[in-house]
Amino acid sequence: MFGYKVNGYFIAAATLLLVFIKLLIIYYLILNAPVLFGYGNDTNSYNSYALGLTDGASNLWFIILRDLNHLGLYSRNGVRFCLIFIGSLIIPFLVAYISRETNTRMSKRVFWFVFLVVSAYPTLFYYSLDIYRDAFMLLSFLVGLWCFKSFLISRRAMNNALRVLFLMFMSYMLFLFRPYLGFGFFMALLICRFFSFSRLNGHVFFSYLISLNVIFLLGYLKPIMDYRTIFINMAGGSNLGIVFDSPVLFIPKLMENFLIQMCGVYYSGVASIVAFAIESIPFIVGLTFLIRNKKYANKFVDFLVLFFVIYSTIWLLGNDNLGTAVRLRMFSYISVLIACMVVYQNKRLHENTMGIIGK
Repeated sequence: MFGYKVNGYFIAAATLLLVFIKLLIIYYLILNAPVLFGYGNDTNSYNSYALGLTDGASNLWFIILRDLNHLGLYSRNGVRFCLIFIGSLIIPFLVAYISRETNTRMSKRVFWFVFLVVSAYPTLFYYSLDIYRDAFMLLSFLVGLWCFKSFLISRRAMNNALRVLFLMFMSYMLFLFRPYLGFGFFMALLICRFFSFSRLNGHVFFSYLISLNVIFLLGYLKPIMDYRTIFINMAGGSNLGIVFDSPVLFIPKLMENFLIQMCGVYYSGVASIVAFAIESIPFIVGLTFLIRNKKYANKFVDFLVLFFVIYSTIWLLGNDNLGTAVRLRMFSYISVLIACMVVYQNKRLHENTMGIIGK
């Protein structure tokens, strides 16, 4: 966690400098290395569908792009630049804004710190450079988080009723983008009222793993396991080859999946080392801080932790590809980052309050 005495202006200046450097990199790539843009299978498929050259939409992003084309508003470069703007500015701003607790003195410092961290997120930067769905999905997810946080703060019944309807809509929209993303968001909304992260202990975690093992033994995880098999023939050499074929080894393999895919403890080249250093180490530090200081959690943190557990469990079980993992875990990492910042501010507020009382 960053030091409380760090000058807020320094963090803000570093953040703005990083954003400027990113924009220069984007400008350079567009002028000198256009081949880097738009040659992935995902983006080619999206572009072909948007132009009406192919059929068979597998998620909402296909439909959005084609609708834009029908309205005369679609061009690959135009959508690309919108996503660059969203990934470089809007998403860091929203994550920073949602992370702020307005009743704390350090909220501005937290805002710029989070803005800096998200701006330096290489996976988000990369998947904002072309018409991938990830940046728009993350934007939608953050709007949902902002709405839920507003719901928790507001005491106006009519406004909250409208927010509940909007949250249901956002759950469905996220489901259309990626089913387990929408499912995780919706289930966190349902269970949040009865869940308290601050009261969790090792027994609850152990019980959760045992329950998953029993569900696997009964065959209820078969659809997820069947989905995992599609990675067997995937090209690229980044598959892990972890197979859930034994109830006895289910928990050890799930833990191995967590260490490799979520924590990045795996060597597959220089890129994996960079991702581990820039993405995974901050996540591990943040998750450790969050668990050690869970007594400062509030209901918003409860929701974020629930979403993290439900969503992450599903994609860890269903995914066996390292390249896909860095995309899927963006939502997991962002959830932990926001929860960590809220807990940090609540902890500082508590310490300051106790210091005043002690005087």
